[in-house]
Amino acid sequence: MRAVVKLAALVVALASGPAVAQVPPSNFYERQMLDLNRSLEQRQREVQREQQREFETNQRLGAPQKHPMPGHQRRPGCPVGSAGC
Repeated sequence: MRAVVKLAALVVALASGPAVAQVPPSNFYERQMLDLNRSLEQRQREVQREQQREFETNQRLGAPQKHPMPGHQRRPGCPVGSAGC
């Protein structure tokens, strides 16, 4: 019986989550916090898009990676493109 009550409470809590999130903010500070969070999320998306564009541009241009993988460093005296110098 307890398991059924707990399960029912969990279902109600999960179902009401999105509805609670859509309630308009009740005071100035809550609205201000929501606006700030929204602007931070937007800025984060802009930064991610810019990083993705830079990455794709570098891939198209064949630019060398800034941080080569371990074991892929060129040793002094080895010609560029040599496999096992």
